[in-house]
Amino acid sequence: MIRYAATTSDCQIKIWQGETDVTGIVTLPATGGMGVFNTYTIHGLKLSSGYQTLKIETITGGFNLYTMQFKGANNELVTKTDHFDTNFSPDWNYSDGSWAIQSGQASINGSGKKLMGNTGWTDYTVEADVTYVNALNAGIIFRVSNPSIGGANNDPGLGTDFLQGYFVGIYSNSVTLGKQNYSWAVLKVAAGTYSINTKYHIKIVTLGANIKVYVTDMVTPKIDYTDPSPFINGKVGLRSCNVNVLYDNFTVTTGDQGNVPQSVNTVSGVDQVELFPNPAQNQISLKNIGEFTDLEIYTVSGLKVYKTNITKPDFTLNISRFNNGLYLLKMSNNSGLLFTGKFVKKDM
Repeated sequence: MIRYAATTSDCQIKIWQGETDVTGIVTLPATGGMGVFNTYTIHGLKLSSGYQTLKIETITGGFNLYTMQFKGANNELVTKTDHFDTNFSPDWNYSDGSWAIQSGQASINGSGKKLMGNTGWTDYTVEADVTYVNALNAGIIFRVSNPSIGGANNDPGLGTDFLQGYFVGIYSNSVTLGKQNYSWAVLKVAAGTYSINTKYHIKIVTLGANIKVYVTDMVTPKIDYTDPSPFINGKVGLRSCNVNVLYDNFTVTTGDQGNVPQSVNTVSGVDQVELFPNPAQNQISLKNIGEFTDLEIYTVSGLKVYKTNITKPDFTLNISRFNNGLYLLKMSNNSGLLFTGKFVKKDM
């Protein structure tokens, strides 16, 4: 994780451990000025243990460096689901407050937090159905570390904000994204009208410093926010503040950036693009390419690993030399037509 400031978007760097290039060329986005600091996350670094020398090499451009921080991560592709049919799944590993199973849903009447996963999880999609029974002040917490109960380790109400991470909640007139560092700070609010005794599907997609929040509409985010000083890893779970609330169909998928729209600005007559197989071991195929002319593939950290021009309606790419992991694929043309998709390279 690099905290830096840059006026232009032509800044490129490498990070070295001794004589080993551990990142390849990384392009740092402009931040808005040499005094405006943002954070950029680089994923998947493999560092050797022990005493090491780390260096940043500037390839092009200029920037102000504030800090460079490394955190252990668990980049395994994992999906965890709990439908709360009869009991809580064994994946939950932290709880405060009085949680129970009620008619096949997770229930709490009061204040409390419940978490699953590990603090090494970084980018993921987390979603759940939420029904507010008597008031609206509950939701999903994510990228959570260091949770605490509050009081003399016995008062979940006092410990509502006792965690480091993010919270997305629904209120009568808004969807709110907030940040908790043993305190509460609102990051962004999306206006709307919401009521009790209505089931809302909430989905949160994290990628580096960017957070997207979806409510009911799973295509257009209610909130799209990039945190200039983010928490980049942590557990996921549920949080209630002195209300009666029900949760159902809780799912988290690590290494996943949500449902990417299959086409944007699609013109009449263009068939839906097909990307398969997924996951893939040796090759991926694209069908119904239509009017697209340019293809690019990126790692989740933003590193471009492949680029070519497309001249045929179908295309097959050998990915056997790609590292295992999640990749983002983009096709475009000079008319503004755009397709974005994702695939997983995985040795079977």
